[in-house]
Amino acid sequence: MRAPWTIWRYVTREVLQYSLLGLAAMAIVMLTRSLADVLDELMLADFALGELAVLVRLIAISLLIYALPVAFLFGVLLAIGRMAADVEIIAMRACGFGVASLMVPIGAMGLALSLLTVPLCLEIEPMARRELARTLQSLLVRGAAIEPGRFNRVGDRTFFIDERSSDGSLRGIVISDRSDPQRPFTVFAESGELEMDADTGVLALRLGRGDVHLELSDDEARYHRVSFASLEYRIDLAAELGAGRQPRPSEFPLGELRALSARIEAGEDPGELRKNPANYPLELQQRYALPAAPLIFAMLGLPLGMQRKRGARSWGVILCAGLAFTYYAMFSFSELLVVERGFPPRLTTWAPNALAAVTGVALLLRAGRAR
Repeated sequence: MRAPWTIWRYVTREVLQYSLLGLAAMAIVMLTRSLADVLDELMLADFALGELAVLVRLIAISLLIYALPVAFLFGVLLAIGRMAADVEIIAMRACGFGVASLMVPIGAMGLALSLLTVPLCLEIEPMARRELARTLQSLLVRGAAIEPGRFNRVGDRTFFIDERSSDGSLRGIVISDRSDPQRPFTVFAESGELEMDADTGVLALRLGRGDVHLELSDDEARYHRVSFASLEYRIDLAAELGAGRQPRPSEFPLGELRALSARIEAGEDPGELRKNPANYPLELQQRYALPAAPLIFAMLGLPLGMQRKRGARSWGVILCAGLAFTYYAMFSFSELLVVERGFPPRLTTWAPNALAAVTGVALLLRAGRAR
């Protein structure tokens, strides 16, 4: 029998259009929710439009490893469900195109999406998480430093801003600098402006009309006061934020995560880790296991979508939410078993994929036998 190219193209087009629709809807919801979590604090930082664009890009990359597979599952369920409701699936099977013929384009799309997700999970998404953590912390510290009416700390420095006008200028500024215990000082300024160099991570306060009060050591004059008409006070936030913050396991580069996981599994001392050491081999295995999701969703989505239901679209949305929740909930449960119960990360992390794959194959075989 001639290869059913027309059927394959038709199924591919239907799945793709619903998948893109689902991806757009998920992107709006997930990005809005992620930005809303930090928006109140970010407003204090007076961030520019370019910085907001960077945040949106990094958040979008960090969400893709979940959004792409779920959007694909959404596309499969709605496309196949709509075709089943319109009796198109029965017509195709009557013409000799069974479940195997339908699985070819859907499985190919799932495999392609899985291959695309591999570099996302291994390197791109962790890199985006690292950049996002640095960017957010930099903006939040900058916002805290200029929040009016409160004393705020940045490392060994304490800031107080009495007033901030609508144009961004500052009034009534007090800075207590204890970064050098041998030479602490306090700055009082009538006015100031704040600038942030995103490339170098340097926060610059351009102060106007004030005094610097120096507290000197015992063998020098105990106190000096220096007046100024203008003064630039700079803080290297990159150094401040880098010190004392340990990256999360999800932020580690792949090479470092592999080396650290090998040391932990070999029973060596991993050094000072704030997280449970089991989190690191667990994170490594999850990066390998998660790219299988689109291929598994292809095996699950096709037979479940073929069931004729009234209101195929609404049924597909509900089924998509249930399947996605169950699949990722199994990963969360396996994570709990590894971290809290000491189960081996390699076997436990891959168990959800194995269970879902077996279920998908069973459903495909059952759909193939159905009349």
